[in-house]
Amino acid sequence: MANIMPPKYVRQTLISLQSHGHQAYLVGGCVRDMLLGVRAQDWDLCTSALPEQVMEIFPGSRPTGLRHGTVTVKVNSRSLEVTTFRSDGGYTDHRHPDMVSFVGDLTTDLSRRDFTMNAIALPPAGLAIDPFGGAEDIENRLIRCVGDPERRFEEDALRMLRALRFSARLGFDIEGATLAAIKKCAPLAASLAAERVRDETEKILLTNSPQTAAELIGLGLLDRYVPRRPADAALFLRLSELPKKALERWCGFCAALDSCGCIDSVEALLLSLRLDSRTVRCCRDASQILRGAPPASDAEWKRCLRRCG
Repeated sequence: MANIMPPKYVRQTLISLQSHGHQAYLVGGCVRDMLLGVRAQDWDLCTSALPEQVMEIFPGSRPTGLRHGTVTVKVNSRSLEVTTFRSDGGYTDHRHPDMVSFVGDLTTDLSRRDFTMNAIALPPAGLAIDPFGGAEDIENRLIRCVGDPERRFEEDALRMLRALRFSARLGFDIEGATLAAIKKCAPLAASLAAERVRDETEKILLTNSPQTAAELIGLGLLDRYVPRRPADAALFLRLSELPKKALERWCGFCAALDSCGCIDSVEALLLSLRLDSRTVRCCRDASQILRGAPPASDAEWKRCLRRCG
């Protein structure tokens, strides 16, 4: 593991929970990032302590997700989420568990998580607890579901988009059985809230591999919004040439979709994904400009800029 220490307030929280007789671990993305040698942006903890016990230990903490066992703990001026070990029930809506049960076993808690690289726990001192081989998958740069991938995606369809986003962000491959399950379960993505699909798509567009957004279409994850799949995805490779900013990448993505005949209307696509009005207007205007011949003179460029901004 890279020599990256969590911040003092995170260590204090872990030690406080342990000093009161509870198990406490760093878990999820922060452990993955530490193994990759990257400083984590968010620090998540899991514990055997029940939410009420966590709030007793940390006065001023807030029950931000009490039904799911999550308490936001405040240490000095900093805050972090602490979640009780749990087991999830069924997922009727393919997004949220119908019920959760608090458990005392760390491995049971880790078994409900999406990918092996996110199912590693790290105590304040000692070796990482890795029952599903996540560290090896990180070393092999592989995204693999915990347990049966079809079951993971039937539980939460957003995990399919997250797999593509992690692949784009980290440069990891998606393991064969996991990818096959995405192809099979792709129709479940139609049940996701448009805002969730928009956010995951934008996160992909803002990586060093924005062309991965074309894979969302090719796998059928955007069928609710993009009715036709591109015959040739080569145009999407040029997205990485654009500035790594949301507006520019959305404009490029929409222009590629429009050019490939994947959509009937840039405006309709973006409105269905709940994009803001400025992004809708700019992407629509950019696609309209690209359909015709480029301005041939300074005067034509000035007229174009006056018209479109």
